[in-house]
Amino acid sequence: MKKKIVIIEDEENIAQMEGMILNEDYELYFADNGKDGLTLTREVNPAVIILDIMLPKLDGYELCKKIKQNPKTSKIRVIMVTAKNTPSDQKKGHEAGTDEYLMKPFDPLQLLEAVQRQAG
Repeated sequence: MKKKIVIIEDEENIAQMEGMILNEDYELYFADNGKDGLTLTREVNPAVIILDIMLPKLDGYELCKKIKQNPKTSKIRVIMVTAKNTPSDQKKGHEAGTDEYLMKPFDPLQLLEAVQRQAG
C-alpha cells in the first residue's frame, strides 16, 4: 500500500511537477491554499506534507504550527518547499516545526530523497 502525501502548493505548475516526481511511489492529494490544506490533512492523515510557505488563506508557517500542535496530526512529517531562502526564513520554518526545508528551484531527486527520508 502506497503512503499518502499531501501537496499544498498554490502554483499549479509546481504542484504538477511535484506530483510527477512522486506519483509512482505515493498516493497523492493536493490543496492550493492553506485552509483547504489543513482540512485535507485532517481527512487524509498523510505520512508527509509538502508545504509551500506563501499560500492564500493560511500561510505555510501557520499551517505547519497548527499541524504540529494538534495531537492527531503532530506526527505527520512536513517538508517546506519554498522560494523563501534566507537564514531567517529557514529559522522561522524550523520554529514552526518543519522537518525539512527545501528551496525552490529544487532538483527532482532532492525532493524524492527528502520524501523518502521523511516517509520512512
